[in-house]
Amino acid sequence: MSKLAAVKNQLGRAIESGAFDTAQPLVIEYAAALRNDLSSAANASEREHILKDALQTLNTHLYLARALRSHISVFLQATTGHSVYQANRRQTYTWRVDG
Repeated sequence: MSKLAAVKNQLGRAIESGAFDTAQPLVIEYAAALRNDLSSAANASEREHILKDALQTLNTHLYLARALRSHISVFLQATTGHSVYQANRRQTYTWRVDG
C-alpha cells in the first residue's frame, strides 16, 4: 500500500470518528504524499488518475466533515438550549413574591 493510500485511509477514519484535531494534520500529510506521487508519476495519464482520485477523496471527506459538524452543532444546541435567535438576548429573571 502506498503512502498516499495509507494516509487516505487514516484521514477517512479520523473524519468518520469525528476526530477533527487528528484529521487536520493528516490533510497536510495527504497533500505531501499527493505531491510526492505526482512527481514520481510516469506520464500525464497517471497524474490525471492520481488527481481525479484525490479530488474525489477530498470532496467526499469535505462533505462528511460538514455533515458531522452540522450534526454536532445541532446536538450541542439541543443540549445547551441555545439557538441562533437567542444569541444576543440578555438573560432576564422573574421574581415572584408571595405574602
